[in-house]
Amino acid sequence: MAERRFQRRIEDIRDRMNAQLNRLLNEEPSSEEGEVDITYEELLVFTTGADSIPPLGFQQPVLIEFYDQEPGTRRIPYASTCSLTLFLPRGVGEEEDFKELMNTAIKGSLGFGKV
Repeated sequence: MAERRFQRRIEDIRDRMNAQLNRLLNEEPSSEEGEVDITYEELLVFTTGADSIPPLGFQQPVLIEFYDQEPGTRRIPYASTCSLTLFLPRGVGEEEDFKELMNTAIKGSLGFGKV
């Protein structure tokens, strides 16, 4: 009985994480112009430092914080893998610009912690 509840909890966590990732990545990432060419795994590594969802889930929810940009500057999104926090810029005028910033941030961060 307890094992069954535990398994349902794991499945629920995976389903919710997948739904959040789908929304963030516009369902299916592609390399078409204007689309973010990143994988779910890359987004997960960028945000959490983990390349898969732990069997028991994360100890805390992934947070999204927003920051203001100085006029005339352009800062890419960044993350704190220790606190599971994704920091996104406020005031990006166009959706295409935001997608480009996300792509630059995630693709530019790959390899962290690897020798």
